[in-house]
Amino acid sequence: AIADVRRAIDLGITLYDTAESYGTESHIAAAIRDLPASVRDTLVICTKHAAFSGPGVPPRSADDFIVGIEQSIRTLGVDAIDLEQVHGVEPREYGHVRQEILPALDRARDAGKIRHLGVTEMFQRDTQHKALSRVLDDVSTGAPWSSIMVGHNLLNQIAGDSIIPRARELGVATLGMFAVRRALSRPDRLAEIFAELAKDPRFDVALANGSDGAPLSWLLDFADSIPEAAYRFCLSEPAPDVVLTGTGSIEHLEANVRAIERGPLPAEALSRLRGAFGHVNTVTGH
Repeated sequence: AIADVRRAIDLGITLYDTAESYGTESHIAAAIRDLPASVRDTLVICTKHAAFSGPGVPPRSADDFIVGIEQSIRTLGVDAIDLEQVHGVEPREYGHVRQEILPALDRARDAGKIRHLGVTEMFQRDTQHKALSRVLDDVSTGAPWSSIMVGHNLLNQIAGDSIIPRARELGVATLGMFAVRRALSRPDRLAEIFAELAKDPRFDVALANGSDGAPLSWLLDFADSIPEAAYRFCLSEPAPDVVLTGTGSIEHLEANVRAIERGPLPAEALSRLRGAFGHVNTVTGH
């Protein structure tokens, strides 16, 4: 993991996203510990803490949330967290986050423990971005959220219709997740999702499938692989400010970077993808 991060730095990647629950904060710390200041000062280190642990468990108190942040500062070996995010917020949870957690985060920022505040959605259960809509409503009335992390990929594009443009208008940064998950890297999972979507009469199977009948095979006319096309879709306007990519190997990291360096998909491919999936708001691509 340390080698992966250092290779990513060599490749020019400057934003690193981890979380209390991932168990990787110490790996990030080890990777950046001995960097020269000229490099270290270019990096944005992000982490996340959950306000809820699960069904039937009381929500986390503001004091306990701040204890978690202080522990992450020690684990990461940083003076302050560049972007502290409330992790995986569902619509029903946002009231507690707004009333209990946000004031504590604001105080932590004033104390120099964190620099910016963000919210990440629980995309797996909130495919229509209802929680983030509430976050942006609050920003419009003065809430100090700096960023949101939003699920956005070629199978579920609706964040590009509302969330991403509205965040841009409000000056809120967007971190796009789920660019490539199981469905866009495993043909068997993609076939399962196509079978689900085919139940909707609005879904044009012929537009989504290639001439060989395989899901999305036509994209190989524009990219070397479906994952490459998926990353390049997320670079196409309306695009998030950051397209997140995860990996466990340097080879995979380098392949992802090559895909992103090819830039957005051409207009012809985008038009077909939007015709096929522009109405979809029920799947995540996982």
